[in-house]
Amino acid sequence: MSAHLYDSLAIAKFLLGDKILDMGSGGGFPGVPLGIFCPEKNVTLLDSNSKKTSFLQQVVGELSLKNIRVVTARAEHYVPEVKFDTVVSRAFSDLPTYYALARPLCDAGGVILAMKGKTPEGEITGLPVTAKPVVTQINVPGLEASRCIVSMSADRNQ
Repeated sequence: MSAHLYDSLAIAKFLLGDKILDMGSGGGFPGVPLGIFCPEKNVTLLDSNSKKTSFLQQVVGELSLKNIRVVTARAEHYVPEVKFDTVVSRAFSDLPTYYALARPLCDAGGVILAMKGKTPEGEITGLPVTAKPVVTQINVPGLEASRCIVSMSADRNQ
């Protein structure tokens, strides 16, 4: 469990702005730890599975996390009131699919972050040139496995 926590918090320095979307939040990683660690940020947890979002809603309520909101919806159908500064995912899908779904939800000056294990070279080659992917290797305390962050541009004026 602590590895999931450290893994989630390892990306905090990559977050832009204060409107964060955890796309495909599942069990709440990385969104819940980020919301606790960064109380000044507004975190939205998005998942299509109502059992998972019911659990997340209970966690948010029991911990009185006022800066975290839970939404039950598929990413392709979700229309936020305001676009996000950062969209992040830990294990959503391959990069091209994730980028295509995240880009409309992210503000033009924002960033799309994908948490990955080893550098996903094959997935990166499938991204459009506008994504401008940057891979950063990260060290997660207590985790011997390779981890990286793939940062992608949400800018539509490229």
